[in-house]
Amino acid sequence: MAAASTSTPTTVVGNSADPTGVVVWMHGLGDSPRGWSSFCAGLARSMPHLKFVLPEAPVNPVSCNGGARMTSWMDLEEIPIFPESPDNGLHLPESLAIIDAIISDEIAKGIPSERVVVGGFSQGGAMSLATVVKSERKLGGCAVLSGWALPKQDIPSAVPNSANKDTPFLVCHGESDQVVVAANGPLVAKILKDGGASSVQLHTYPGMPHSSCPKEERDVAAWLSEVLP
Repeated sequence: MAAASTSTPTTVVGNSADPTGVVVWMHGLGDSPRGWSSFCAGLARSMPHLKFVLPEAPVNPVSCNGGARMTSWMDLEEIPIFPESPDNGLHLPESLAIIDAIISDEIAKGIPSERVVVGGFSQGGAMSLATVVKSERKLGGCAVLSGWALPKQDIPSAVPNSANKDTPFLVCHGESDQVVVAANGPLVAKILKDGGASSVQLHTYPGMPHSSCPKEERDVAAWLSEVLP
């Protein structure tokens, strides 16, 4: 189904009838909502009051893949992604506008902004961080799985004056990640804490590559049950 205010394809998992909270969850490069629908369905089973909205990224050319077109929230100039990797900022404003429209849709349906959590994996994690830190709305939480701080978004300077400085942040990263290298996770947490963010959880997972694991899913579930009880 498509969100009412945007042509972006979305998949809805969980309580679509009478939710009291919403999680907007974004996939990574070249993926689709299907790649994370079972993960979100697992969370929804233990939190039946929540609706999970999984948007599909636009199809864009990706520089590091020779300009090949694929689902991508923003251009990437290189992979692996290091904290110092270049960022040309292409496609990101349009993608952020898509997520903002989805959040606006849910608010229009009666969900308070403080009951909307934004999260994602890899590109989706980078998107969730930029979305929440830059949002003018007070949101319910931000989950960054195997993501990074996009240089063009200048997250360090945005955090101190963010409407979401006191919003809960969850940062998870595999210690064996060789795609978005493992240093990115702790750096995201440090940027948030250095900017005055008051609620930042960091979890790293020995041996986990650019993927997820049952322990991470349990950590996300525990955090989510606290921020959207």
